[in-house]
Amino acid sequence: MVSKTSDNRTVEKEVHLLMAHRNDYGLIKGIISGYKTHTLVDIAAELCDLSSLSHKYPEKVLREVLDCVLLERKNRLNKDFEWTEENKARFLVINNQLLENGERGWLKALEAAAELEKLIERKEPFLNDYEIEVVMSAHPRIKGDTDEAVTAYLAEEKMRYMGARIGHSNYKHAISDGPENVPLVDRSMNWNGEHLRGGFDNDYICYLMHCLLDTHIWSYHDILSIHNIWVDVEVTHQFYTNIPKWRTSNVTG
Repeated sequence: MVSKTSDNRTVEKEVHLLMAHRNDYGLIKGIISGYKTHTLVDIAAELCDLSSLSHKYPEKVLREVLDCVLLERKNRLNKDFEWTEENKARFLVINNQLLENGERGWLKALEAAAELEKLIERKEPFLNDYEIEVVMSAHPRIKGDTDEAVTAYLAEEKMRYMGARIGHSNYKHAISDGPENVPLVDRSMNWNGEHLRGGFDNDYICYLMHCLLDTHIWSYHDILSIHNIWVDVEVTHQFYTNIPKWRTSNVTG
């Protein structure tokens, strides 16, 4: 990393300064608030390279400090963001794509669960239970001086949604309860009131967009730059064996 901060210290030194105060997030936030935005982005990019720093610091702590930096970045970008008609239209397109793709994923999860239920009924030898989860991810294309590492870090954050999980024990409920009990695909609850400054009062905002906003490190700019949405239906076949109790009389020697 060759970029310099405003006082001519290397970004690497600033990263180590933040990590030296990793147990005091109040102090870290104070230090971060003094950085210029381009420096903030350079530090975030350095922290995103977890592999080069994990031998010095625990990955969990690196991510926590990185999230602090990205939260400051988000707040600065959102502060000056303007909801133009073009931006609103783009936002709603992405919102609708999130909902539609989430619905596709949920229907596919139900189909997979139905097939696994048939196997359980036929006493398939390697299938006592199963778990199916709908997992989504969005991929931004951030322009400007933001390092590609920041884009990749945002994209790797999998969105695992409450209620978007099916197992043998709750299969019948998943079928009978209806979509209103699955926030992933529930169209009855409008999430347009939070984070959006009242600019979407007449629009429907889905739970998926609410979660993306609530992830806390994505800015409005990042969301509008989304160019790709992935939906994974993760199926886990579960098999278990009960080991009989061991009687002490069986112990020899």
